[in-house]
Amino acid sequence: DVRPSQFAAREGDCASPALREGVQCGKCRYSERQIRQTERSQMSMFRSQLKKSLNVQSETLRPLWIRVVLVAICAVWAVFELLVAQSVLWALLAVAIGAYLFHQFFIAFAPPPRR
Repeated sequence: DVRPSQFAAREGDCASPALREGVQCGKCRYSERQIRQTERSQMSMFRSQLKKSLNVQSETLRPLWIRVVLVAICAVWAVFELLVAQSVLWALLAVAIGAYLFHQFFIAFAPPPRR
């Protein structure tokens, strides 16, 4: 049985012209609408997981020393890129990340309350 996330995994599976017209495929029983709904739900799940992983307002980052070390690493990285590697692009990237972290850690930091 072919799941919607695996459509077109094998030649002929859910890739028939009839499916593109909105007719159900005889091989896998999924219509184009069902496949698109599954793809949308998978994309929204990916977005929510990405949003969670990029959250810097977490309980893990509550200790001050961790926040200071992360911003310092970005500063050292920027200096290294400018002086040693002489790469302005990577230095600007490190500065941008460091500035974002500085803002999030020291200006707008509001971690969730302790349990």
